[in-house]
Amino acid sequence: MPVIGGSGVFRFARGYAEARTHTFDLNTGNAVVEYNTEDSLLMRV
Repeated sequence: MPVIGGSGVFRFARGYAEARTHTFDLNTGNAVVEYNTEDSLLMRV
């Protein structure tokens, strides 16, 4: 999933995130998900 912008210092951030589901409980709908991100921050002076 893409990472495009944010807020504050991260408003110029660009990159992507990968999500991996570790566990998922069908009865409750609860999940444990790990997110790994690769991003860069463009600084404007």
